[in-house]
Amino acid sequence: MGNVASLPTKALSAARESKVALVAERMASHDWLVMVQLLVLLALTIRGEGAAKPLAIAFLGFDVLWFGGVLAYVRSSERISAIPAMVYRLTLVGAIVAVYVQLRWILPVIGQHSLDAELYALDLRLFGVEPAMAFDGVVSTPATEWFSFFYYSYFFLLALFALPIAVAFEDGPVLRDFGLGLLSLYCIGHLVYVLVPGFGPYVHLDVFENRLDGPVFWPLVRDMVASAGAGKDIFPSLHTAAPLFLTLFAFRHRKRTPFNYVWPVMAFFASQIILATMYLRWHWMIDVIAGATLAVGASVLVPRITAREARHRAAHGLPAAFPESPVATWLAKRKPPRMACATAQR
Repeated sequence: MGNVASLPTKALSAARESKVALVAERMASHDWLVMVQLLVLLALTIRGEGAAKPLAIAFLGFDVLWFGGVLAYVRSSERISAIPAMVYRLTLVGAIVAVYVQLRWILPVIGQHSLDAELYALDLRLFGVEPAMAFDGVVSTPATEWFSFFYYSYFFLLALFALPIAVAFEDGPVLRDFGLGLLSLYCIGHLVYVLVPGFGPYVHLDVFENRLDGPVFWPLVRDMVASAGAGKDIFPSLHTAAPLFLTLFAFRHRKRTPFNYVWPVMAFFASQIILATMYLRWHWMIDVIAGATLAVGASVLVPRITAREARHRAAHGLPAAFPESPVATWLAKRKPPRMACATAQR
């Protein structure tokens, strides 16, 4: 009698295990990347200490449930309708933004120390100079406003790239390379912040003779960092990694509109944003080098990873890495026949 009663429980357990296995099999590399980042940060926060620990755990717990729920629904469904597909794509963007905003509570719980002294010493040993100190001699209000404008533009450039591509591009090499590439920058960057915490020259050094000042953009940047910045998010410099990656991405796809127009503009903005990180005293030189290395590494490795993954998914009959966006479908239907034919041939 006991064996008979246990049959439904065993069947239910087997069904759950089967569904979990199905979701795991269908998960794309970017799914694993985001989920691993969330789980590692949650585990480290649970082990950490500090007044913000309950809040940090609540944030990350919600992130895991939110992302995991959307992921489980999308990856277990045989056919995905328009709204869940769009929710999934926007959730990938939202998960990264959420973690960045929450880092100001998460990082102090995971660790209270900083490595600014070591990073500063490394800069002097490797480069013989600290750029933030070298720029101190040429500080002026116009220069501060100039670099503050470009530093502030970082967030708008990300939105102008990420949202249209996430919403309007069909599943294919461009979207896969962009999605995995950009997500890898932030997931890896957020985890390395834990390993190499620091506040940057503006906190660690007390040798600057000239005060940064400006009427418009400098107050915007200063207040944004004070109110929404993570605090110890300097190594690697994602203000370096993301603009450089976007420039390399646009250049690699320069034969396709709008990237043929975008890449020179993006290259100029990236150069000024990178200089701004040091002029405005937010980053050490080694932070910038680490960010550039991360961007170049993602640009070189990600296309190979996504190409291999595409072959694997096709060979095993797995669904698309990115469920079809209704906006992408609508745009594809509106293409002139000649353009649609050319796109299909490519």
